[in-house]
Amino acid sequence: MRFIVVPGVLLLGVLAWAADKPWEKKLYRDWTERDVAEVLQESPWARLVQATGPWRPIGTQADLLIWQDPHVGTAQADNAISPSDSQLYTVLWASSRTVRAALARRSVLQGVAKEEALEHDVSRSPDAYMILVKASNMAIFEKRGEAAFTRAAYIQLKKGKQKFWPSRVAFFRGGDGNSVTGAAFFFSKKGANISADETEVAFFLQVGEFKFLTSFDPRRMIDAKGQDL
Repeated sequence: MRFIVVPGVLLLGVLAWAADKPWEKKLYRDWTERDVAEVLQESPWARLVQATGPWRPIGTQADLLIWQDPHVGTAQADNAISPSDSQLYTVLWASSRTVRAALARRSVLQGVAKEEALEHDVSRSPDAYMILVKASNMAIFEKRGEAAFTRAAYIQLKKGKQKFWPSRVAFFRGGDGNSVTGAAFFFSKKGANISADETEVAFFLQVGEFKFLTSFDPRRMIDAKGQDL
């Protein structure tokens, strides 16, 4: 039996395969480092925010806020600040199965943890939405402490305009026990009940007059099991 390969059909098949996202077709146990990076940087559960002002690393001279989020827009002060004064933050919807799976898989790939030990964390269903803010320099969080951010952050639903403040804020710390590596904001699911057809959930983090802003689209936050918040 002979098989005829039609170039156009083959190309379409390759493009269709390439378009598949790791959270749509692959088990997280099979994710590569590239798959994990895509989840944590380019997926509907991840946002990158470029910010200055009080969000910049301590030691720079900038004193005005500029934030940029390719998923929302840009806001810039009149006198621009050089990129060296800025700080890139990753904002993750970390209560989702997808992000928890990516973080677990990364630990396995880095040899930090065994896959079996992480299975429970990935499969459980948290009772709160968790938004995780991470950056290479988290000095502003170390300086102010957890309590200072409890009323400084909130999420807001676009449809009903409701605002929800975190029930608690918890810092992840480095090996020295002091340095902050991430700030987790927890929002009770009983209070902030996000419907399946909600079009946008904005995340605000404010210090004084300065705002750190990004947003998520729940309609796009879907894995193989359905909506994933």
